[in-house]
Amino acid sequence: MINNNGSLKAAFDFKEIINIIKSIGFLKYVKFYLGCIILGIGLITTVFGFAMVISFSITFLLQFISVFIVYLSGALVSGVFFIMRALLIIPLFITFESRAIALIYNMREIN
Repeated sequence: MINNNGSLKAAFDFKEIINIIKSIGFLKYVKFYLGCIILGIGLITTVFGFAMVISFSITFLLQFISVFIVYLSGALVSGVFFIMRALLIIPLFITFESRAIALIYNMREIN
């Protein structure tokens, strides 16, 4: 689409898209997307795991004080996890993915 002056029709030119995928190599293309999916799942799982460890630690420490504080700490950790995901993880992953797609596109053989 960029090479064709922003033409929306060029963005859906499947013959050209298939030719680009063939020049890159179908297996490389599939490996790339599987790698991105695995990386995204790994990032979210890791951050969620840290949030759960923090939540359990806070809950264990505060369970002797009050039930209300335990629920409050769980909500606090959920909020922190949401903010970390929204402001840090997703933008970094989208930047990585976009740059990787550009690099994959540049691997094609120009006819």
